[in-house]
Amino acid sequence: MSTREEELQAFKRLNLARVAHTLGYELAPRKSSQNSLYLRHPDGERLVVGHDGDAWVYWAVSGAHRGSVIDLIQHHKRCNLGEVRRELRPFLGGADALPPPPPREEYRSSYRPAAIERDLLGVQGRYE
Repeated sequence: MSTREEELQAFKRLNLARVAHTLGYELAPRKSSQNSLYLRHPDGERLVVGHDGDAWVYWAVSGAHRGSVIDLIQHHKRCNLGEVRRELRPFLGGADALPPPPPREEYRSSYRPAAIERDLLGVQGRYE
């Protein structure tokens, strides 16, 4: 990476569901949809993960936190940005640097849910 900002943008493009799996989250396929993935942690925390066109984002069902993969690592491990960078750099290094792949097919790096629709009124209008 040539600059710190480019590295941060590359982190945000990482498959957030794959990174979350290394933190103990498991996919709940029956609650996931074509636009989002629903993940559960053994401690009871639940996340909804989506892709907004350029970056992966998540939000906790409890409403306690949301953001990018950087925010998830900071929240889960209670660490600073420098420690987050050290945690995520192996994911940028290629297949050999990645942790072992998760056992489920749904976590493939090529899987990508559809982009989130930002037209809230349009979405609400379809369901009313």
